[in-house]
Amino acid sequence: MTGDSPLEKAFRRAVRLLLVRGRSVPEMRSRLRGMGFDDNVVDETVNRLTEMLYLDDNRFSREWARSCALTKLWGDHKIVMSLGEKGIDRESAEAALSEIRRELSEKEAVEKLVEKRLRARTKSNDEKIEISDTDIRRLISSLKGRGFRTDSIYDVVRRLKEEYLNDRQ
Repeated sequence: MTGDSPLEKAFRRAVRLLLVRGRSVPEMRSRLRGMGFDDNVVDETVNRLTEMLYLDDNRFSREWARSCALTKLWGDHKIVMSLGEKGIDRESAEAALSEIRRELSEKEAVEKLVEKRLRARTKSNDEKIEISDTDIRRLISSLKGRGFRTDSIYDVVRRLKEEYLNDRQ
């Protein structure tokens, strides 16, 4: 164990990182450099992981976008920005997102979040929901914080207000 080459140590550490979650190539490079490995060792390790298909930025982008869009219910802007933070270029991030949005559009994600919020406010399906202007402002702010486009937010909120106002009359 103590006689392991830096290359083998870097490889083992990289695999451990990948067991926690997928990583982009730039992320892996940064993590390995942060662990004190020199550039040659990092390059060789990343090349080996890529050849073994353990690292694949296209696959990583799709998986990350899918998780953020379908599980976390994030908006397009936040997903693209998070992929950028992981070293994925904007074009690749948008391509991955476009593929995922065929499964659940951004507007559908907003609707799911609004429905989830409203369900949390009621104890039964028969109970009327009281929504104040403050509630709507908070909802809009929360949706913007999740990276949703303004037009997607306001389409859903406008419909919510119409339903709410029609139910009250």
